[in-house]
Amino acid sequence: QQQQQKDDFDPKKNKNKKKNKKKKSSTTSSVPYSLLYTALGMDPNNNIRQLEDVLIHAIYTHAIIGKLDQRNMCLQILPSSSSSSTSGVGGAGGSGFMTACRDVDVEKDVSVMIQELEAFYNKGVDLVSSLEGCVEEGQKVREEDLVYWMNVEQVIGLNRMKVSKNMSLAGVGVGGGERVP
Repeated sequence: QQQQQKDDFDPKKNKNKKKNKKKKSSTTSSVPYSLLYTALGMDPNNNIRQLEDVLIHAIYTHAIIGKLDQRNMCLQILPSSSSSSTSGVGGAGGSGFMTACRDVDVEKDVSVMIQELEAFYNKGVDLVSSLEGCVEEGQKVREEDLVYWMNVEQVIGLNRMKVSKNMSLAGVGVGGGERVP
């Protein structure tokens, strides 16, 4: 606490704090939810989720570059150049993707989320099982194919030997001409 009090009286530190506040305020602007309700022709007494759904959709479709500030009930509009930066809204590694979320109602939302995740997991398990079946079937067909072609090569080899033996008995040389005694 004593350090904080000393910092409060340090003019250089206060000047830097003011600069940082100015920098932040110059890069974003806030639009209160109440103004958005009016502008969109929505009932302000309606559920806030409806407004946030519209805003999240606008953010994801890149119609708006901003983020929801649920604590202050406003939309923070960000300059378009910040969407490609590596800080803040850009996401992991500055990929440029916008994210928006809302608070989760533990009693209502978590059980639904768990059900949906379990269903997703079960579909994944079914898909893996199906793919494993396809791999096993492919390996079985490959092994049958190998045996078939090995048999074909044996038949060809036996036929070559028979032809060669018949040609030598007939006195015909390898080159196709008659053998000279």
